[in-house]
Amino acid sequence: MPVAGAIIAAVGSMAAAKQQGDSAKGASKTQAKGVAAAQQMQRDFTDRALNYIQPTFQNARNALQQGQMQGGLLLDEAGNVLSRGYDQARGDVTTGFMGAEQLYQPAYQTGQMSAYKQAALNGLLGADAQRQAYSEFQSSPGTQWLQNRQQQAILNNAAALGGGLANQTGVQQALQENALGGALQDYGNYYNRLSGFTDRGDAATGAISGIRQNLGQILANLSTSKAGDVAGIYGQQANLATGTQQGLGQLFAGEGTTAGNILVGAGSEQSQLAQNLGVAQSGGQLYAAQNSPAWAQGLQSGLSTYTGMGGTFGQGQSKAMTPEDRGWWDK
Repeated sequence: MPVAGAIIAAVGSMAAAKQQGDSAKGASKTQAKGVAAAQQMQRDFTDRALNYIQPTFQNARNALQQGQMQGGLLLDEAGNVLSRGYDQARGDVTTGFMGAEQLYQPAYQTGQMSAYKQAALNGLLGADAQRQAYSEFQSSPGTQWLQNRQQQAILNNAAALGGGLANQTGVQQALQENALGGALQDYGNYYNRLSGFTDRGDAATGAISGIRQNLGQILANLSTSKAGDVAGIYGQQANLATGTQQGLGQLFAGEGTTAGNILVGAGSEQSQLAQNLGVAQSGGQLYAAQNSPAWAQGLQSGLSTYTGMGGTFGQGQSKAMTPEDRGWWDK
């Protein structure tokens, strides 16, 4: 039965071809599903990575800004302490120098008065001031005591010599001459005594001037030092702010670079997965393109079997298929 053999061969070939095709398509779909799942997983992990780095970098920026704020407060407090220290130093130095100056004030004030009286006696302050100064000289306790002693000596001497009223004119003349001579003699002593006070006043003036010059120099040095130290604190604050801004810039740049690297890596992996998905999806089509349909393979196999069993397509071979042959063919 060449026909029956051919039909059996054709059906078997068709079944085998269909099974191979189904297997190829199933493998292609399974591979495609796996690649699609890998793509989705990769996208999920990419989103998780991006969502993680954003708050992480933000926390770093917050910490940096908080550090700058705390550092600024510490520098402000340091500036306040520095200012209070310099103010205290200025007060202490001023108090000390003023105390030293007060020690020279009595000599200074006495010297001023002595110099004024000498100027008045010399007529440098006008005639009225000169008369007033000379009157004060004559009425001074020392001058009065000296004149009284001299006058008493003259009177005692005249009484011892006798002469009574006849000698009153001579006594009066002697008293006048003695008063003038004593005044001239004591004036020099009086002026010299004033000079001593004036000299001590001049010395006190020089000492007070030196104290004030030294005080001014010390206060100037303190002010200069304070300015330098305060400027240094401001410089540190500026450096702190600059460093913070640079740090923030680096963090923003780092976040951008990290996110970019993640996206580039994700894009590269997605590209590869897309290629794999394309290969998987084309696997069944490639198999179909490289192999003829199952019915064609079955027909070819049946014809080969038929001819191999001696079947021909010449005359006398137009016998219709039996019901059994039809059944096999339909299967």
